[in-house]
Amino acid sequence: MNGLTPIIIAIISVVGILVGYMLERRKQREFEINKIRKELYVRLIKNLIEVLELFEKMKRKESLPEQITRGNVDDIYALIVKKYPELSENFKQFREIMTLMSVYATDKAIKACVEFAQESISILEKDLGVQPNIGKLILSLRRTLFPKTGITPKDINLIMSK
Repeated sequence: MNGLTPIIIAIISVVGILVGYMLERRKQREFEINKIRKELYVRLIKNLIEVLELFEKMKRKESLPEQITRGNVDDIYALIVKKYPELSENFKQFREIMTLMSVYATDKAIKACVEFAQESISILEKDLGVQPNIGKLILSLRRTLFPKTGITPKDINLIMSK
């Protein structure tokens, strides 16, 4: 048995080193993915704020046609692409961000984006004067990065309106 002791100690040491290495690599990979998620979430929020600001600017600058303030979403997008190039570019960026989110974002973040999109479409089909609850989306994204938070969507909406 004494002759096997150094071999057993060596095997245990190697296994310990391998497990430690694998755990470290896993933590590093999770850190890198969270970094990508954070960057995507920031890009998404900036993109959504830009589109809301562009809509507001367009509303002040000119009387928006009835078909862009209410109606079928496909018609609204077609009109935007044709008549408003800055919004069209914003929508292209949004599609790119959502494509990357489908790969890197958590399930909860993707579901929050889907809910926000559905709410936005519903609002577009009814009345452009009402804005979707971006605070709820931001909070959902935040919770994927920081699970414990005392912030509410109302808090975020208040910060966003200042």
